[in-house]
Amino acid sequence: MKRILFLAILFFNFTLVFADEPPSWQPYKKVSDNSEFFAWVNYADNDTIKDPWERKWQLSVFKKDSTLLWKRDFKPTGYNDGYLTNNGKNFVIIEFWYYPKGNAVSIFNENSNDFFIKGEEFKIPDMFLKETVSHKLWKENYEVKDNQIFIETLDKTKWKIDIDKKTLEKENSINFYLLIISWLIVILIVSFILIKRKK
Repeated sequence: MKRILFLAILFFNFTLVFADEPPSWQPYKKVSDNSEFFAWVNYADNDTIKDPWERKWQLSVFKKDSTLLWKRDFKPTGYNDGYLTNNGKNFVIIEFWYYPKGNAVSIFNENSNDFFIKGEEFKIPDMFLKETVSHKLWKENYEVKDNQIFIETLDKTKWKIDIDKKTLEKENSINFYLLIISWLIVILIVSFILIKRKK
């Protein structure tokens, strides 16, 4: 009986870890790392009859003294995500879930001169994508620094995105597959030498 109870608790915890958290669809605020700017993602209408995802939304960026710098129509993901750069000029969304044809990285700015990077552009082999209940995860970690985004994907590839130049480039030149193949070759050579010595 105790064993069944233990397995039930274990399964419940496992399910919670991998269950997909639903979007909240709540207005939210994001402050830049240097605290000089903040952004509000909020409703742009008063139509409370509509569902949140059907309503109009707006992205507004302010100086820390609440002076409005720029605003624009915005379509949020429903999650409270986003990163405001330290110059207040760009609002970055790095998607949690992976969709090959969907935007993995979205960079919005005042002039609507936006930059989007599809999931497939990161060239992550399917075997490295982590499955959840209904989605796939694609990144290990990321950092936004000095108008550049650094992302490590689950296949251990490191990428650099230049926000100003609107470029995506691979940081590390050693392919993960080449690393595995190299190790396999080393193991085979060592095994061959050991077998030779035994004979």
